[in-house]
Amino acid sequence: MKLHNVVGLFCVLSALPGLAGAVDHPIASYPIDPTGNMMPKWDDSNHRVLSYQQQKAGEQVAVQITSINAAEPTVKINILKDFPGAVEAFPVDIASGVGRSVVVACRLRYSKAVPLKVLILTYDSAGKLMKIWDIAPYDPGIISTDGDGNVYTLAVRSDVFNKARGPDYGTLVEYDSDGKMVREMLPASLFPLDVDPAAYSGRTGPPFLKVSQDKIYVYAAIVSEVFVLDRSGNLLKRYTTNDPIRDLAAGNHYASREMIAGAFDGGGNLYFDMGLREPVTKGPPNAVRIGAKLTAESLQSSQWPNPWEAAGREVVLDKRMIGVTADGSVVSLVRERGDFRVEIATH
Repeated sequence: MKLHNVVGLFCVLSALPGLAGAVDHPIASYPIDPTGNMMPKWDDSNHRVLSYQQQKAGEQVAVQITSINAAEPTVKINILKDFPGAVEAFPVDIASGVGRSVVVACRLRYSKAVPLKVLILTYDSAGKLMKIWDIAPYDPGIISTDGDGNVYTLAVRSDVFNKARGPDYGTLVEYDSDGKMVREMLPASLFPLDVDPAAYSGRTGPPFLKVSQDKIYVYAAIVSEVFVLDRSGNLLKRYTTNDPIRDLAAGNHYASREMIAGAFDGGGNLYFDMGLREPVTKGPPNAVRIGAKLTAESLQSSQWPNPWEAAGREVVLDKRMIGVTADGSVVSLVRERGDFRVEIATH
């Protein structure tokens, strides 16, 4: 992608010692169609934003495909229209598929007499439904894919989760391109009995995973742990992010932190969008937003500002990370006075 310099630079939050010397590198900036309040995710393979939201009967959009190439039309997908009788769709995660398709992990609610359905759906680049996999009793929280069309989910089994005498099972599941289970990895016994490794935590953020050529990286937010596996499912490494994240917040003189978003690059380095609150010294603002990187080998951290501004009840500027390129460039979705753009920068 060709880089375009952005006119003007965001103000550096000089009140934060870790950001006072931050240097902005050239940024690639691409105006895009609005994604509203949908949950956005960067598709690095196809240079587009994949967004999703809860859909109720009568509403038209559950998934949106938004390219940074202005010549490509924005695609809006109505999940409910393909499932007569369903009254609510709950997309929980989205990933890029082969041939510019998209793969969606979704729960469908019908009437009270019909059990909730747990599906993986594949749509082509024009928004046409191509595949439907019913994966119950697995209930995924996040998904990822590889270049061969295999799909990976981090999930619990609803039939045995939180049951003391239930069988052990793999919480990381690989499916081939036809929906057949290939292998189960990351046994549930690695986690406390009542812990869903794919659960979201308001303090430690959303879970996420990445499948590279030879490794699988998993961030289980609820336990603040990273798991590194080979492609056969063997656990190579396991470590906690608690200490470096706590130290990063303390180094900026804040007592509280919130993980808003996160991603891995191709080498397994971690990137977070963080909110810092409750300053412990006089001077810093009551709350700030920063981006942070933790290197996979040493867990050394670096950081940069992620500006957020409000005028009364109106959000004037909201910049948040939505992904990372394979080489470690940070991709952000910026909403400024109603306009949307994607920015790609190195830090």
